[in-house]
Amino acid sequence: MEDLDGLKQQLPAGVDPEALRSLAELPETKRLGERFDAALAAQALQNGDGNALAALVKTLLATPEGKALSEKLSGAGAQP
Repeated sequence: MEDLDGLKQQLPAGVDPEALRSLAELPETKRLGERFDAALAAQALQNGDGNALAALVKTLLATPEGKALSEKLSGAGAQP
């Protein structure tokens, strides 16, 4: 969670850091993190390939964990 602590300083106004922390601690979020291909994302970022990043997100959201997390966020008005 040290990464989240460092991000607090960079959050836009109105974003609740504790809500972000709660989101990061959801089981679905943790399982998505295990599926996330950081090397692929880093390569897409370095190449400026927005299509590859969008495809990565789409793939994650198509998993059972991604669908469950999306439903939780939609049902809670984007609040975990």
